[in-house]
Amino acid sequence: MRTRYDGEYDILYIDITDKKVHDTQPLDEGILLDLDEEGNIVGIEIWQASKLLSLLPKDGESEEVK
Repeated sequence: MRTRYDGEYDILYIDITDKKVHDTQPLDEGILLDLDEEGNIVGIEIWQASKLLSLLPKDGESEEVK
């Protein structure tokens, strides 16, 4: 797995595998799934990543998940 960040467009790319992207499908607003020819997830794109990541708990903080 590898992560890349495009600061110009504020997009975080999470490459799960090195397989070629065949299709991209929206998961939620600003979150896209990259799929291979068989429909397996090969990557995730997070648009406006800095906004989304600012909502995550900081190191050392925990948040109860229900």
